[in-house]
Parts: sequence; structure tokens; C-alpha cells
Amino acid sequence: MDNYIVVLGKQISFYSIIGFVGLLAALLLCLKRRRIYDIEKGDLINLFAYSIVGIVVGSKLLALICMIPDFIEYWDKINWNNQLLETLMQSGFVFYGGFIGIVIAFYIYCKQFGLQFGRVMELVAPAVPLFHFFGRIGCYTAGCCGGVNGFPLQLVEAAGNLIIFAIIIYVQDKHPKFSKTFPLYIVIYGCMRFVLEFFRGDPERGFFGPLSVSQWIAIILVMFALRIIFYKKSKEKL
Repeated sequence: MDNYIVVLGKQISFYSIIGFVGLLAALLLCLKRRRIYDIEKGDLINLFAYSIVGIVVGSKLLALICMIPDFIEYWDKINWNNQLLETLMQSGFVFYGGFIGIVIAFYIYCKQFGLQFGRVMELVAPAVPLFHFFGRIGCYTAGCCGGVNGFPLQLVEAAGNLIIFAIIIYVQDKHPKFSKTFPLYIVIYGCMRFVLEFFRGDPERGFFGPLSVSQWIAIILVMFALRIIFYKKSKEKL
């Protein structure tokens, strides 16, 4: 089965379509909940424009970084031409790179226009796993990011993201005084991702020692998020 459709003579992949639907769903969710965090509609639209840049640049940059060992090993055999460069730019996107790219893009916007960074990240906390849910469905249609022996790991991670989305929404609605749901998302997803990485079937995604790049990033981000949660909680008790 083809994993694309043809529109006006152009091939559009299901991955791109589903990713766009996911981004739209995340935007609509944030538009619906923006008043809780006192975020203006205009700022939200601009933030999502920044997020697209952060996703593309961050995810592609980390993908290229993960390829560095292969570049070094096969440097003499690589035929550097426009077709190869085009293929490199169109393929290989890493979630954690896009995630970090979004955070940096939002931080820059908040600094530029005087928004409270913490409020913005709380608003997008449930939107990230919602978007990622659609993203993993897209991965399944594209046949990438799968599990060992063809196991549909993409669908497992999609279901996990949907559960995380429900948890974040529940905590925000039922425990509004707990204003650390973005770090909470990082902890839950990071733990899930660390485990699922052992069942991934694409070893070319990059490894340092016994762990993949994404596992190392997950460890660092989870430790950082836990420090934010517990450090600020302890301050509130004083």
C-alpha cells in the first residue's frame, strides 16, 4: 500500500498529513485552554509558528549529529552530491531534537515579548503528548521508528502518549495548584521512552556506549525535571 497521496501532481506522505493534523489538534487544544494561563490568542499563534521552526531545526540537527559516527567511518566512500544532501535533509528526524528545539524557541519568544515562560510551558504540557501521539501514528504509516522483528512499537508509543496526555489534563484540571505539569510530562515520557528504546529495531539511530542517544537525553531531562519539581515544592513549604 502506498504511504502517500497525490494532490495536484505532488506526492504528499501520510506522515506529513498526520503530523499536520497533530499540530492542528495541539493548537486547538491550547486555544481552548489558553485563558487558564492568561495567554493571548495572538501570542499563541506566534508561539506555534516558532514551534514549527524549533521542531524542524532541532529534530534535523540532532538526527545529523547522530549520523556523525557513520560520516566519519564512511567518509571516503560517501559521494557528496545534491541528491545525497537533499535525501539527508528530507529524512531522519529525532523527536528529542524537536522537543528541545520547541523549548528553546518558546524561551526566545517569551524573552522577546515578555511572556511568562512557565505559564507557556504549562499550557503546552498536554499538547506535546497529543501532537506526539499523531506523530507516532505517522511513523507507523511511514514504516520508521519500528520495533524489533517488525513489532509495531510506534503504536505502543502512540498509546503511551495518549495516556500521558490524559494524565496531564487530569492533573491540570483536578489539581490546579500543582503548576509543574510540564516537568511531570518530561518525567513520565522520559521513563517510558527509556524502556521502549530497548525494543527499537533501528540501531542506526545513534548510540553512546550501551544506551541510545535518546536514552541518554531521557536520563538528563528526567533528572532535570525531577529537580524542578522537588526543589520548588520544598521552597513552597518554607
